[in-house]
Amino acid sequence: MTSPMQHPVTPQDLLNIKTVTDVQLSPDGRRAAYVLTEIDTAKDEYRSAIWVAHTQGGATQFTAGTKQDSAPRWSPDGRWLAFLSNRAGDRAQLYVMPADGGEARVLTSLDNGAGPAVWSPDSQHILFAARVMQEPPPADPAARARWTQRPRRVTRAQYKADGQGFTFDGWSHLFVVPLAGGNARQLTSGAMDNGAPGWSPDGQQIAFSRPRAGITDYSLSDIWTMNADGGGVTPITEVVGRATSPSWSPDGASIACYGTDEQEAGLGDPLIRVWIIPAAGGAPRRLTEHYDRGAVLLPPPATAFGPVWSADGASVLFISADSGNTQLVRAALADGRVEP
Repeated sequence: MTSPMQHPVTPQDLLNIKTVTDVQLSPDGRRAAYVLTEIDTAKDEYRSAIWVAHTQGGATQFTAGTKQDSAPRWSPDGRWLAFLSNRAGDRAQLYVMPADGGEARVLTSLDNGAGPAVWSPDSQHILFAARVMQEPPPADPAARARWTQRPRRVTRAQYKADGQGFTFDGWSHLFVVPLAGGNARQLTSGAMDNGAPGWSPDGQQIAFSRPRAGITDYSLSDIWTMNADGGGVTPITEVVGRATSPSWSPDGASIACYGTDEQEAGLGDPLIRVWIIPAAGGAPRRLTEHYDRGAVLLPPPATAFGPVWSADGASVLFISADSGNTQLVRAALADGRVEP
């Protein structure tokens, strides 16, 4: 028997649902930024804002508006919060605000928008991925509408993706933009996607994931490194299957990433393990070789955060899937011992 306070679920109940995603802890551990998404019933669309909660209790709205703000990222010095917003157009651009609140300042104005911020260790630069089209679209709205319906010649096995549409007419490249402002500078080039970037602790190098060229395209991928200015691009894995989401050890000597046991060309669901790679090059080590559960990755185009190193570099943390549940897992570098 239902109580007077209970009632069957109605459409209005579903419209009232709010979701919390992308929680980011501040460097001092005192605050957490997150995205609160709700439905604007009048406009029949989603809108989202950044909120900041104090770990001792209480939350305040950090951004406001009728559009979608997302991907909050704290600067390492804790003074700034970068985020994405489509408040000025259809494409989400990078913005930055003082961590204590204030006016948002736009950092990018790219035709295809920008990806989430990856702060440099000194909090002076932001690294991000953005899509670059092989053929820039016309500026005129009518011409652009015709251009989107143009015939396309497909020459790749994988030419579209769920939630993304066609993917063969542009590439994801890495850019860097100064916190102080200025034009975003493209670091990578070529007919291939680049993503999941991470700074070395000294800010001198960047690790990222790049798919292999060939008939299987992005099904196979490796970890690459380059200098912070975009030079010295070097692959550092060859045997890790579908390597992605690199993260540097505190001393900068090693890189942890996710990957499968081999570079198999299929699109099945192999076990995702954690690997440790010498940053200067060398044989990678399958850290979770004896762990019979896989790490959890996000579906494309989202990128899962890389394994998180402990402050002493003795272990890494990652999210694992187990019997329909997800849990936080620690793996010791010394012997690969894994504990939930």
